[in-house]
Amino acid sequence: MHPFFEKVHRINSKLIPVAIVLLLMIIVAEIFLHVTDLRWLLALHIADGFVIAVFVVDLIFIAFRVKNTIYFFKNYWLDILAVIPLGLLFGLVSQLYRAVVLTEGVVIGQEIIHEGMEVRRGVSAALRGERAARLFRVLIRSIRLVTKSRFFTKYQERHQKAHHNLRQGKNTRHQLKKQ
Repeated sequence: MHPFFEKVHRINSKLIPVAIVLLLMIIVAEIFLHVTDLRWLLALHIADGFVIAVFVVDLIFIAFRVKNTIYFFKNYWLDILAVIPLGLLFGLVSQLYRAVVLTEGVVIGQEIIHEGMEVRRGVSAALRGERAARLFRVLIRSIRLVTKSRFFTKYQERHQKAHHNLRQGKNTRHQLKKQ
């Protein structure tokens, strides 16, 4: 590997624990704090982008190290899923729905007065969509946290060892009990 990429890999390896702690703080803030200040929301989104970037770089180095595409997708599919910003897509759909509801209210004009209850229902549905988007973002961030944590790595190594032993014809169940 080129010395520059080795240096990037070393730096990124040191940033992964920082990113995990930052991700844990983001998840806690998303669950327990209802942030309305735009500066804090921007800071949360920037921090989440940093975490995703660190995990994407790590996933790229894993992909270069593995060299077998089928093995990579079979064993690292959860890591791939974790770095895809599906929360942004879900949030975009929620924003689009809210824009359609508001545009409908502007275009129809006078019918809004007569259909006030319908608009309230639409707004409450949009707010429910926003809550669902928050929950979805927390879920995706939790997947990122699990895939990069030490527990998941130990479980994955144990699973791969058992799979390898099974291919070799060894009794894996007996060996796993010894560990």
